[in-house]
Amino acid sequence: MADVVTRRHISLDVLDQPGALGVVTTVFGRHGVPIANVSQQLSNAGASMVIATHRATEAATLAPIADVRRLEQVCAVTSVIRIEGD
Repeated sequence: MADVVTRRHISLDVLDQPGALGVVTTVFGRHGVPIANVSQQLSNAGASMVIATHRATEAATLAPIADVRRLEQVCAVTSVIRIEGD
């Protein structure tokens, strides 16, 4: 399964503070996972961020998600959905 190539839809709860978006997206860039779209909206607990990736292997995509979970700016990774097809 590690070499299956798909897109991902990742939802996160993050702190509403300057730089949170940059810190999270930098992690994906360091792992070579291209981001197709990012949106962020205020929520009761801070901010809700949604990242859609371009096609990448499962192994490549899961590595930055594991790193993002450990960031102090990230309260929770609330969902990770594999998007099949183009």
